[in-house]
Amino acid sequence: MARTIFATAKAKEVGPVILELARSEQTYTYQRVFEYAPNILAGAIAAGWRGPVFIQGDHYQFNAKKYAADAEAVTEEIRKASRDAIAAGYLNIDVDSSTLVDLSQPNVDAEQKINYTRAAEITALIRDLEPVGVTISVGGEIGEVGKQNSNEAELRAYLDGYRRELDARRPDSIGVSKVSVQTGTSHGGVPLPGGAWQRSSSTSRSSASSARSPGRMARPAPSSTAPAPFPTSCSTASPASRRPRSTSRPGSRTRSTSTPPSPPSSIARSRRGASRMPPTSASPA
Repeated sequence: MARTIFATAKAKEVGPVILELARSEQTYTYQRVFEYAPNILAGAIAAGWRGPVFIQGDHYQFNAKKYAADAEAVTEEIRKASRDAIAAGYLNIDVDSSTLVDLSQPNVDAEQKINYTRAAEITALIRDLEPVGVTISVGGEIGEVGKQNSNEAELRAYLDGYRRELDARRPDSIGVSKVSVQTGTSHGGVPLPGGAWQRSSSTSRSSASSARSPGRMARPAPSSTAPAPFPTSCSTASPASRRPRSTSRPGSRTRSTSTPPSPPSSIARSRRGASRMPPTSASPA
């Protein structure tokens, strides 16, 4: 499948494609991250693909019913899924705790509280485990498909609360790169321009927590390039390269492609480090 996808993309001269495996899909497609990532890379190599390979861990979702019965057990499942994805080389993980939003609460912050708290907790874990010199793209969600349309108040409550909770666990860490919102019966990602949530200075803020600038939500885009239309990055890295890292981002090797430049990422290596695969992270679409 992967070889066909990359061969077709190469023949048609299309831009980058994203291959994703949701946490739920791992079960009913009988594929785990340690099988999926190597096979995608092998397909790219077999097709003679040159350029970025984007692999996403999609919808690492909290099961609301199970969470109500045992919140810690369900959270540990998401922690393990994130650990496994990073160990397999994923550099793009969507944390979907929107299932925990409680619309019966008296205000929008209370509605989103469990959502943004768990999202911040998993983000802190991801930041501790990501390879040195690489920033894993983390996505969040604020609503469920089929319930009600998401709105600006929910987005603000989520991002403000998320920033507080992330700073409490890992101060000044890079946050989410996008937030998925619900519109009718579908959902779509809202990219944070330049990797950060930006607002007009004339925007009024009502909550005390809003005094913190959200400009540290995620990395800023290089000044010489336009903001990415959606978060980038996915590659593999050897387990030996994974260790806790500071918020500073040392440079790493990149490869030029036909698409605009982007933040640096890693070069995939074999577990023994004896051979090099093509870079699997490079640029925004």
